[in-house]
Order: sequence, then C-alpha cells, then structure tokens
Amino acid sequence: ERYWMFIQQALNAYKNIEILFENNDFIVVNKPHGMAVVKGRNRIDDIVLYDTLLAMYKSLYLVHRLDAGTGGLMVLAKNKKFCLDLTKEFEKHNVTKKYLCICDGILEKAVTLMLPISKRNYKGLYKVNFKSGKKSITSFYPVAQCSGKSVVLAIPLTGRTHQIRVHLKSMKIPLTGDYIYNREIEVDNQKKIPLYAFYLQFGEYSFQSKPSEYFFLMAQKYNLDKMLNQFYEKMS
Repeated sequence: ERYWMFIQQALNAYKNIEILFENNDFIVVNKPHGMAVVKGRNRIDDIVLYDTLLAMYKSLYLVHRLDAGTGGLMVLAKNKKFCLDLTKEFEKHNVTKKYLCICDGILEKAVTLMLPISKRNYKGLYKVNFKSGKKSITSFYPVAQCSGKSVVLAIPLTGRTHQIRVHLKSMKIPLTGDYIYNREIEVDNQKKIPLYAFYLQFGEYSFQSKPSEYFFLMAQKYNLDKMLNQFYEKMS
C-alpha cells in the first residue's frame, strides 16, 4: 500500500512539472516551489524532481540545481556529451540566469555585491566570509515596492549555494518567508520561498517564464502584482 501511495504521489508531482522545451540533447523544466531536486540524506521517501523526471525519460543528467524552496527554470541533459559541454559553459560563466525575489525591505537602487560566501554551511546556513569564502557576485535591481515589501531582480554572476539568499540577507532585505535566512517569520510548512528563476540562456537558446502561481499570489498578497505585470510587459 505504501508503494502504490508513493507511485501516486510521483504521478501527481509529474503533472505539476511543466516541460517548457525538449530536443534530443536536453529538456527545460519549470521546477515547482517546495520540491527538492534530489533526495536529502535523511529524506529517502521525498518526491524529488530528478527521480520523477527519470521515470519518464531513459536517461537524464543534472547540470545545475535550484534550492528546494525555489521555483523556476532548470535544464537537464539527455546525454553525457551535452552534459559535459553545458557544465563547461556554467564553469565559464557563459550561462545567464535571472531570478525574481520578494523581500522584506526596500532596495532603493541597483547594486552589485561582491561578497565571498563560506565554502561550508553552518547548520544549514551559508555566511559571508572574507577570510576563506568563495568569490560570489550578484547584481540586484529594484522592480516594485509597497508597504515595506519589494520585488527585486537578481542576476547571479557566480553560482554559489544560497548565493542570492545570503546576499539579500547581507543587505538586510531577506526573502519574505525564508525559513533559513529570515527566521523571524512564520515558516511555510511546505518550505516554499518567493525566489523564482524566470530566465535562462545558454548558447543560442533562451527561455523565459511568467511568475509561478505561488510567486504571483505572494506578490498579490503584498500589492506588488500590478507592478510585477508591468515589469513583464516591458520584458516582452
């Protein structure tokens, strides 16, 4: 009975994963907020993105990841050659990723942060570490603001774990509802955060997605939805 319940959960999870593009080399998917990419050490029963997709494809290779709470665009390779080629492009910083964030606080003007982030986490948290941290660069741009909340565009130029979340916290405008870096909040039991990877570009390919339902409802909750729509109109 437990097995069939797991299968049903996996099928339901697959229905929630939008396939934006597919060819012989790769697929681009829209990962739901709250779904981990791979299983954690002590969470072997979790429904995760990679295993769910692997059940539908003969072979898939992970090229990059998103945090479990983050939603948005991911590319997965269908063969080893493309996986190696795209991994090299990520290493050379030739892949562009853009995120939208809903934050506690206001970003007054565009800023690029160059704050090194610790190599290891401390009880799940990564920190700014000037002594031994890895080079980490993120550009931030204000998109919308209302009553102490704001939508921010984030463009990471390096790919450190939790990079955007750590840099936002360092500016004292943490992600709204971030269960790791903004603990003075009511934690979402599903562990979703309003961080959405809406744009992905590599080589001749570029992909853009409208806000997830979760992200848009969060924006609506704080009266940021109209300005968010205006931002997308300008992008199109």
